[in-house]
Amino acid sequence: MRSAGKNGSLLLLIVLLIVAVVAGGAIASLLQPFSWAGFLTYTKSFGIGDTQPITLDLSVLRISFGLGLRINLTQVLCILAAVLIYRRFR
Repeated sequence: MRSAGKNGSLLLLIVLLIVAVVAGGAIASLLQPFSWAGFLTYTKSFGIGDTQPITLDLSVLRISFGLGLRINLTQVLCILAAVLIYRRFR
């Protein structure tokens, strides 16, 4: 499975990473009821305005800024697997 050029290769990497994040989240959700899989579902949240976004109030216009990221160990493992698959087929 060879891609045509550098753009195709980058597109493949992006698609693999997106699939890995979604699959890792789904797997973590499925494993959550099991106590033995607690370490795989450990989630860390970080970002700007995690609990409440930063708000700029200009009287006429109110703008809110926030960016949050929640990632778990299963997603990290799936991302690593996706990178290895990408390197294998590159």
